[in-house]
Amino acid sequence: FSPHDEFNFAVAVARALTAGQPFEAAADQRITPTYVPHLVRVALDLLIDGEQGLWHLTNETELSWAEFAEAVADSLNLPRHLIRAVPGARLNQMAPRPSRVPLATGRGAHLPSLADALGEFAQHLGHGRVARIGGREIGDALPVAALDHDLVEEGDGGRAGLDIFASHQAGAHALVRCARS
Repeated sequence: FSPHDEFNFAVAVARALTAGQPFEAAADQRITPTYVPHLVRVALDLLIDGEQGLWHLTNETELSWAEFAEAVADSLNLPRHLIRAVPGARLNQMAPRPSRVPLATGRGAHLPSLADALGEFAQHLGHGRVARIGGREIGDALPVAALDHDLVEEGDGGRAGLDIFASHQAGAHALVRCARS
């Protein structure tokens, strides 16, 4: 999740609750949300350090989509009573979702906690250039280009590559692959 992407789950929660609208979220599908700015920082550190291989990076807290929506509401001081915990099947999602897809960071650098991520998310939406969500001003609206693949020239003439795979739909976690050529 990220304050820079108007189509992600956390921003959708903020938009609905800011407008005073109920927001339905799956109570029976468990995830580990990952804050994209934290992911990018650690992924770039891995690249600079010359790490290779697949890395699972997440903010480590397992919860349901409904619990995540409540945490977003709490971090933004929005009304959590508007969140409706429902079975995932009721949401008419475009693709079937597994009931449990948590991911853990098994080695190397860990991302900050989900509480820290939500705090940064809320802080980011609370100042800077003003955006309107649901007709109400709530924060920064700086567009950020997606970092799908980047190549960096090394001092020895080699190249280091970084791929970040994040799913917005199934989306609360990411895989990072570092490679050198």
